[in-house]
Amino acid sequence: MDFTRRGFVRLVAAIAASRGISRTLVFAQPAASAEAGAVDPDSTMWLEQPSKVWMDAYPVGNGRLGAMVFGGVESERLALNEDTLWSGFPRDCTNPDALKHLPAVRKLVLQDRDYQGADKECLKMQGPWNENYEPVGDLLLDLEHGATATAYRRTLDLDSALATVSYRVGDVAYRREVFASYPDDAIVMRLTASKPGALKGTLRFASLLRTKVSADGKEIVLAGKAPERSLPGYVPTEPIVSYSSVEGAGMHFAAVAVVEATGGAVAAQPDGSMRVTGASSVTVTIGCATGFRNYAVAPDIPLDQVVAKARGAARKAAAKPYQQLLAAHRADHRKLYRRVSLELGSSGDAILPTDQRVEAFAKNADPSLTVLLFNFGRYLLIASSRVGSQPANLQGIWNAELLPPWSSNWTTNINVQMNYWHAETCNLSELHVPLVQLVRELSVTGARVAQVNYGAPGWCVHHNVDVWRQAAPVGNGEAWTKPTWSAWCMAGQWLCAHLWDHYTFTQDQQYLREVAYPVMKGSAEFCVGWLIDDGKGGLTTCPSVSPENEFIAPNGKPADVSAGTTMDMALIREIFAHCVEASTLLGVDAD
Repeated sequence: MDFTRRGFVRLVAAIAASRGISRTLVFAQPAASAEAGAVDPDSTMWLEQPSKVWMDAYPVGNGRLGAMVFGGVESERLALNEDTLWSGFPRDCTNPDALKHLPAVRKLVLQDRDYQGADKECLKMQGPWNENYEPVGDLLLDLEHGATATAYRRTLDLDSALATVSYRVGDVAYRREVFASYPDDAIVMRLTASKPGALKGTLRFASLLRTKVSADGKEIVLAGKAPERSLPGYVPTEPIVSYSSVEGAGMHFAAVAVVEATGGAVAAQPDGSMRVTGASSVTVTIGCATGFRNYAVAPDIPLDQVVAKARGAARKAAAKPYQQLLAAHRADHRKLYRRVSLELGSSGDAILPTDQRVEAFAKNADPSLTVLLFNFGRYLLIASSRVGSQPANLQGIWNAELLPPWSSNWTTNINVQMNYWHAETCNLSELHVPLVQLVRELSVTGARVAQVNYGAPGWCVHHNVDVWRQAAPVGNGEAWTKPTWSAWCMAGQWLCAHLWDHYTFTQDQQYLREVAYPVMKGSAEFCVGWLIDDGKGGLTTCPSVSPENEFIAPNGKPADVSAGTTMDMALIREIFAHCVEASTLLGVDAD
């Protein structure tokens, strides 16, 4: 695939041409979008009803902090996330017995052609399950103004990264705004009413994890600890979620909300909630923190320090006027979002609410909806991957479940890569940096896996990665598992393509010399050690799988493990070619 900007333009043009529509793609800052009161159909999602489920809520994020905004009338739910809140702690996930079974697997494939036997043997080479990405909890708002609302609208403005809810109850107009600020490292919610003193309600925290809540002055505090162990939710045995009192065996975390009201009163309640009465406007600033240090160190920061960090961020944001917070947030977001403008034309359906636009698309392919989806993809990357944050995981940064789908981890047999396909082509190069850092750290944990599991040089990664940089094959040797995902050890080579792409777009030779090339070289060295004689004068890989694909063996039965899959060969050729080109550019490793 052509990953260059020219290739991207050709792809968009081809899509547009297939629809018979005009197209314009501009890699520059576009004109300002529609201001308040107008709706830009290319950058605005809006609905006429609140969200009933998490999937339909609107996401906001600053890379580190995320929230899903549900937009209820009598109640609001902000489902909160912090990108380092995971179960577990660093541990050795290698399997020393794996190396003992490697010759048997290769014999079963290359000599005996017993592919089902090789599948079973591969299960003995697996390591433990990875950990789960966990939710901080919810900030819940209950308003006391009645449930009968008119003129309801829920909006996500992609250009401003602002989620809004507006409606009327009787003769009072209510408005709610939520955003996640990167400059101020906080989530901010603003409530206003058109009638003085019309805001009355209660705010509180709730969490699926083990937590305590308290309220004092104008602050609500949620403090808790993540599990020391949490199996993925797809494991068919009874999921194990266990907690420990040992510092570092499961991390502490905290969320602090500062509540400020204009024209009313704010009072902490004994149950840990906050009561607001007679206010004309309310501003809530939320700070979150965890005990995470880094992937290789126990997350043992004491709870009081974690709470203090969350409180500090919330208080710092609360000390600023709301309009100042919003202006700084909007300017920061637009520096990234407005680097690209895509125009494909429009149709009359563009004025409809987003759910109706999606439904109408089957009959009338409105090109403006395609642009909205394109912009939403860029918005999600900006919201879930910033310099200093974790990279976007399987769900970006948003998760509300104790046992999220596929652990909400980094699934490296395509999902992580898909998150970042548009980073360089859409001029969001710095958002690639968290993924680059992830790969650098995996080259450390993956070196031990290569050595212990396979007796190979360099480093390798399999298909599931968690915050502790688990690089080993998961599955725990359980009979129901499948080598077609667990035995795939080529994730490192595919991830290295992103390191190379980052160089080709930035042309930063210092980055290539100090960051990308050493990691790429280690990945290539693993390939050199992993390739074996195929008995026909060539080199091949074994065990080899095509990720999450089976084949029909000569005996007519499905199998997973073979030798020299196309996937392996393509990735190895690519990493070798990139290393040759990089070494030539840098004038090193000529031999």
